[in-house]
Amino acid sequence: MPLWVAHRGAGRLAPENTLAAFRLGAAHGYRAFECDVKLSSDSVPFLLHDATLDRTTPERGVVQEKEIG
Repeated sequence: MPLWVAHRGAGRLAPENTLAAFRLGAAHGYRAFECDVKLSSDSVPFLLHDATLDRTTPERGVVQEKEIG
């Protein structure tokens, strides 16, 4: 049986690197998921692929320069 890996979840069917994307990917038969973890400036881990927040959030700037916690 082949192993199908979903990159960041369910592609364009749900927001990437979210539980919704992973659940939807699983519903489509994916059994492994690749996700990206970044650290904020106050060392809080969170899922995000890009180095900046610009593409996927209304915020702007470099991820590692932002405080989350």
